Amino acid sequence: MALVLSALLAGVLAGLRTLQLEAQAQATAGALNLQQARGVAAAMDADLGRFGRDLQAQARLIERLRLLEQPAQLQLLVDSVFAMPSYAWAGVLNRQGRVQAAREGRLIGLDASGTELWRSARRGPHFGDMHEARLLAGLLPSLPSGEPWRFVDVAVPLRDTGGQAIGVLAAHLSWPWLRERIGLYAAAAPAHGAELFLAGADARQRLPEERMGEELPLRPLLAEASQGWRVLAWPDGRRYVIAWAASEGRGPYARLGWVTVVRTPLEAVQAANAPGLRWVWGSAAVTVAGTTAMAWLLATLLLQPLARFVARVRDSDGSAPEPPPRLLPAELAHMHEVVLTLVEQLHRKEAALREALEHVRGGFDNVGRAMPGLLFTRVQRGAETRYTHLSGPVQHYLGVSREELLDDRSGRAWLRHVDPADARHIATLLPRAHAGEPLALSFRVRGGDGQWRHLQTTVVPRDGGSAEERVIDGIALDITALVEARTQAQRASEAKDRFLASMSHELRTPLNGILGFAQLLESRLERPENRRQAAQIRQAGEQLLRILNDVLDLAKIEAERLELERQPFRLEELLRGCHALLAPGAAAQGLRFALELPAQPLPEVLGDAARLRQVLVNLLSNALKFTHEGSVTLALAREPDGPDGTLRVRLEVRDTGIGMSEEQVQRLFEPFQQAEASTARRYGGTGLGLWLSRRLVQAMGGTVEIASTPGRGTTLRLRLRFEPTLAAAAAAAPPDTAAASFGGVRRLNVLVVDDIAINREVLVALVRHQGHMVQECGDGESAVERVADGDIDLVLMDVEMPGLDGLEAARRIRALPGAAGRVPLWAVTGRAFEHDIAQVRAAGMDGHLSKPVSFTALAEVLQAVERGLA
Repeated sequence: MALVLSALLAGVLAGLRTLQLEAQAQATAGALNLQQARGVAAAMDADLGRFGRDLQAQARLIERLRLLEQPAQLQLLVDSVFAMPSYAWAGVLNRQGRVQAAREGRLIGLDASGTELWRSARRGPHFGDMHEARLLAGLLPSLPSGEPWRFVDVAVPLRDTGGQAIGVLAAHLSWPWLRERIGLYAAAAPAHGAELFLAGADARQRLPEERMGEELPLRPLLAEASQGWRVLAWPDGRRYVIAWAASEGRGPYARLGWVTVVRTPLEAVQAANAPGLRWVWGSAAVTVAGTTAMAWLLATLLLQPLARFVARVRDSDGSAPEPPPRLLPAELAHMHEVVLTLVEQLHRKEAALREALEHVRGGFDNVGRAMPGLLFTRVQRGAETRYTHLSGPVQHYLGVSREELLDDRSGRAWLRHVDPADARHIATLLPRAHAGEPLALSFRVRGGDGQWRHLQTTVVPRDGGSAEERVIDGIALDITALVEARTQAQRASEAKDRFLASMSHELRTPLNGILGFAQLLESRLERPENRRQAAQIRQAGEQLLRILNDVLDLAKIEAERLELERQPFRLEELLRGCHALLAPGAAAQGLRFALELPAQPLPEVLGDAARLRQVLVNLLSNALKFTHEGSVTLALAREPDGPDGTLRVRLEVRDTGIGMSEEQVQRLFEPFQQAEASTARRYGGTGLGLWLSRRLVQAMGGTVEIASTPGRGTTLRLRLRFEPTLAAAAAAAPPDTAAASFGGVRRLNVLVVDDIAINREVLVALVRHQGHMVQECGDGESAVERVADGDIDLVLMDVEMPGLDGLEAARRIRALPGAAGRVPLWAVTGRAFEHDIAQVRAAGMDGHLSKPVSFTALAEVLQAVERGLA
């Protein structure tokens, strides 16, 4: 046995040392090859850079002496400078691309303006990859080897004093000469048996020329690094230590993509390393012999008595002391007594631990029985997975008996009662838990009573697990009641949304008729008393509309579906609009209504102008309602900008009205609350306006402050911050009176589509009142036919109609050919939620007008269509 162990250990060590020596030999060969590849690449870069600089120097001489105007001197210069054997040909191309002077007069007069050399060299230094001679093939003497002439192109521009290209100085470097130079660089190969290759940017071989054009396996290497070394298989099937170095260029030579490759056969590297390997294995053999001898001696003198001692200790149960074996050394005899004492103590501790474990397990089971669910421990050992502990009514929750689950070695017996989709999901998650990742998952399972239950399960890997054994503890809670309650709550929320949408639509439809005809009457009646009464009808309808909008906003906020826009607007323009809207009412009450704006115009900002206008109109309406004499003021002031560059402003609504006490202020911003009951009886209102205003301001990232004194008035202060747009701050543009007035530059032919006659009548009257022609129809099919007939400039169409509704009608209109498919489409509907507007846009409509339709909103749509047709 000792001999086998010694041989095994020595063999392992010798094998590791062999691998180490082979790796060192390969690394040494790779470093030497890389050194040579770098040297050759650097030398070629230096040569080509020198040729480029020489041509640049001669080009400057030609430019300074203006030799392009002196043909004889130019020819003399070319013949004398480029007579070296490194140049196969050299010449000067004039502004038109013709050869004006050339070495030995070859190719003079040739038009080279269509060559890449001419086009590239006019822009800067040009270096062309190796290629065979074409024009010069028959003009140069044959090479002794019989091979065709090959060149590497170098060319630089000739420029006038203004920097404009007036010609090109070009040279063809002799490839045989370059090949000899490269051979000189590679002559002293530092690694035994190394070979040098040169490849182009296309990874095809340039040198040696015997296999020129073959693709070398360089692309993966160059993708990894521009230089390095590896051991890999060559296309010939043999393995080599390969080093490569890509050309890096040398000014003005910007590199041609050439790659220098040096390879050494792996057999040559291993042959050079053979003496060291023989020494390693010889040393291993000597080590085996010596170790075997020492093991035999040790076993004879020490291990046999020690084995008898270990057997005595193993068989002891700690119940009574036992004498040590005979022939045991004194030190081991003393150890025998100590070990037997430890064995006795371990037996006692084992009994105590067993008792504590039973106590903990009992508590664990009690917890499982006390909760709606079960606790479990899952162990995975290799391919086997089993449950070692289960608490709670397993059969009740999983439909599998405890015994079956504990006997199962796949850990999947309970999955057959799980919903199939959930079972597939769980199967993908369990390996992650066994890999050490805590998980939480929920699934549906059919219990022992046949009822489906929802279980929420959390599994946590136990600390201290090994790769061979993974233990996870878990808890599965029955959340069926919670899921059912959540489902019922969702259904109730959806029912509320449907009710609010239906209520909005059903209320907006009659309000559309009331407000529409009220606006028409107010604009057409001549007697002031009649106009005042029509205005009261309109104001009452607008109050109903505000209450309806407040209720819808309340629903959006409660459902957390309130969305704010980010559109550019100017605060001063928005405040002027609010002031103009409420100024007639203030004047009718005999109140002074002031507007205070900053002296310096504020920059354009991004935000939800409509929501901010809603807040200000609400606050101003309350101020006018509760002020009987004195004044109401709307003020805007700029505060110091925030550290993030945001524009910070303060908006104030001040009045000299009835004021409020501290107690009344405390409950002012609660929903459905007013300052006191008498206020509701005297002034009316729902108690939603201020609550909604504060929630909107908070959604904009602002705050609302209030200061009030009974009998002296109230100040509401809004602090908001906005992000300025990219446009520079400028004074607010004066209102476009032309755009605000009714009527346009041309009369439109408007098609009104609604299944309710009163809605059509209102829209027809409003459109005609603004000077346009109107057609009408009561269903979507007729609307599509009218638009297909042509001569329709705008379609105002209801969304909810029997038969073909407005959304499908819009899709069919958009599918019409020609101009009919591009006619402007606007939805006119009582559906005013964001998802309703999104549906309108998705159907291809250009915009959305919510009922009841106002003069102003309709006028803006008509004017936009007029401008588009103008």
